[in-house]
Amino acid sequence: MAWLRSVPGQLWGVLTTVRFPILFSIVFGLLTVCVDQVQDLLWLVAEQGWTWHGGFSLLVAATIYGVNAWYWARLALYARNVPDAALTPFGRWVENHLPRALGAAPYALLAYACYKATDTVQFEPGSPAGRQMWVLIFTNLALCALFYLAVSARRWAFKLPDWQAARDLKVAANAEPGCRPLPFSHLPRAAQWLMLCFPVVVLLVCVLTVSAPAASGRFWGNAPLVLLWGGGFVGIGSALAYLGSRFGLPLLAGLVAFALLSGFFGWDANHTIRLLKGPAETPTTVEAAFKDWFRARAAEIATGTADHPYPVIIVAAAGGGIRAAYWTSYVLAKLEDQNPGAGRHILGLSGVSGGSLGVAAFTAALAQKPSSPDPYAKRLQHYYKAEFLSPLLAGFLVPDLVQRVLPFAVPPFDRARNFEIGLATTAEPIGDQMDLPLSHFYGKDMPSLPYLFLNTTQAQTGLHGVVSPLHFDPAVFPNMVDLSCVSSRIRLATAVHMSARFPFLSPAGELPWKDGAGCQPEPLQGYEYLYVDGGYYDNSGTLTADAIGHAALDAFDAVRLEQALPGTIALDFVYIENDPEAASAALNQGTPPQPDKAPSTSLQDLGTPLVTMLAVRGELGFENLHQFTARIEGQRLHKELLNTDPGVAPPTLLTFSLPRTDKNVPLGWVLSDRSKGEIEQGLDACAANHQPDNCTNWAKLQVMLN
Repeated sequence: MAWLRSVPGQLWGVLTTVRFPILFSIVFGLLTVCVDQVQDLLWLVAEQGWTWHGGFSLLVAATIYGVNAWYWARLALYARNVPDAALTPFGRWVENHLPRALGAAPYALLAYACYKATDTVQFEPGSPAGRQMWVLIFTNLALCALFYLAVSARRWAFKLPDWQAARDLKVAANAEPGCRPLPFSHLPRAAQWLMLCFPVVVLLVCVLTVSAPAASGRFWGNAPLVLLWGGGFVGIGSALAYLGSRFGLPLLAGLVAFALLSGFFGWDANHTIRLLKGPAETPTTVEAAFKDWFRARAAEIATGTADHPYPVIIVAAAGGGIRAAYWTSYVLAKLEDQNPGAGRHILGLSGVSGGSLGVAAFTAALAQKPSSPDPYAKRLQHYYKAEFLSPLLAGFLVPDLVQRVLPFAVPPFDRARNFEIGLATTAEPIGDQMDLPLSHFYGKDMPSLPYLFLNTTQAQTGLHGVVSPLHFDPAVFPNMVDLSCVSSRIRLATAVHMSARFPFLSPAGELPWKDGAGCQPEPLQGYEYLYVDGGYYDNSGTLTADAIGHAALDAFDAVRLEQALPGTIALDFVYIENDPEAASAALNQGTPPQPDKAPSTSLQDLGTPLVTMLAVRGELGFENLHQFTARIEGQRLHKELLNTDPGVAPPTLLTFSLPRTDKNVPLGWVLSDRSKGEIEQGLDACAANHQPDNCTNWAKLQVMLN
């Protein structure tokens, strides 16, 4: 009892009672400090000014969270069954002021996060977004102080009774021992109604999120969604903690244990890859499709010479979230805009993760060519104005979290569904194309489009998988899982996501063995394989690009023999790299470069396995790129020295890398306009010669196509 009346004892008693508001404040604080994506989300808010999707919704969400943190912390303290004699003046002071501080905390954390966002390469104090960022900083600081003062003065202003005195009377009238909180009937009437309404509110939010996944997430935006979820988490968590303590049941621990049990037995496995209903169509083979491609260009190929061969372009787009997607789309769109018909020279597009979204969006833009007069770069810029992260967050924070504590799978609660619907729900018509089956783009009534090869990873075996409209020969595409069997039933958005499922934000996707029938190797009965981000196996996309090149030469040889085709072609590989450090690291011939920062040695036992896996993943991508580059250079030298086949010119490899100034551009699924502008400078800065390597390669590509 003496310890309980001491300063540490009094403080401990209060802190443990309001643990949920404190826990989420800590989590939110860590997010603002450690996650680069948070800074870019705030730039996105600043660019919107004081519109609803700008600072207004952010401050509304912060207020909702602050009110919840303050109210539920104070209610938890009200429910403490602590006799008046057990509380010291210090304990009562902490009880009064800690809930107020927790309610004001989100404003202070947002102010700090906005200040931290100004310490990036994006910050221009004189720009509208830069000025708005400083306005947000001072507005949040002012609201922090105003909230604290308003809550402190409300009792005096409205002549409200002292809640601690009312609590003391309830405790004195309660005959139960002090180890349990006050009975439910002793709580304020408003608190009783809120607790009773929680299940209904959760159900309504789940229904809203499932029925309108894109609209519900985008209505609030990304940062406000996290704050709203925090407010709900604080309320529900505090209510469950109260009920558990009241009835002596470990409700929270029980829910966690049940979620683990449900996950272990697969009861909650709702991440099945979405496929359209109907029978699967037999895909065309790579050999047949590539032969048709060369036949359709026979007249143009016949004009190719050794000095100016007909360019056959194969693109490899590396992974890296939204920045890879935007950079890939921008490079390809600018290529088509400056060289109309350039897409006709592109035989195959090998994408990984964000690079897969980039090549898919470009292909979708080519597919809707007759319906839009806008340049391709402008169409794709409009497409990327949509927020792809907010639908995913909306699904992740509510319905998919509820799914973890249900003993049965609810497929619409899958957050992957939200993300894919978000990719296909945009103001730009490209989104409509993303909702069509992958095989649709290669039907008889479609223009000739580059063939998509979207790389994924089979989780249980570690094998390299490829989602493509073409069935390929395992001798040419060795050790790869051919997933073309689903091409007629899988939406383009879902195919992209199969390549971009990077845990933990996106879940692993399960392909039932019956749906995998016809794929190679064909899964055995009951073999349900999971597919994750293609970057786990090869983040460069060059392994598949290399195989496309071999298949292209085989097909060209067959067509040339069949038609006695004159002329010369050249395989021109284009590598679109999203990491400004990656290309130089991969091409380094000497001692490996040291990282920019000293490597961390903290949390060795827990963190080392994950850190090692991610580091090796990145290094393997560098190794694959280095080996691919060496093979291309070796083939080029062999051709130049021996010239054994005058119909095929030496291959080339052109790399387009993000500028080094883009190191702060995040890897998530949303970009601010400032980040997009910096990415575009990778090509647009050629006039100022700020990107000499990109500009040199760009000039070479123009010469090849003209």
